[in-house]
Amino acid sequence: MSKSDDETAFYSHVYMINELKDVGHEMTNAQKVQVVIHYLPSNWEHVHANITYNDNIKIFDDVAHHVELEENRLHAEKPVNKAFISETNICGAYDSKY
Repeated sequence: MSKSDDETAFYSHVYMINELKDVGHEMTNAQKVQVVIHYLPSNWEHVHANITYNDNIKIFDDVAHHVELEENRLHAEKPVNKAFISETNICGAYDSKY
């Protein structure tokens, strides 16, 4: 399954943060957090609110952890596209006294 445009943009900006670090341009934690918040997929409003208003989420690693938790939740929430069918033959298995 392909990612939505929002998700693609989000991951490209997270990748950009790492690229900037690799070439020696360090961003502050606040800058990194703002980039992540700004580019969260539009259907992640609840994550946006949690990261923005939760005083315990202060550094980029905290934000990255919450993003990972949301990804795991969404992955676990995906419907299983397999049907499990079981057949039994109980006709005549019990003698009817009626």
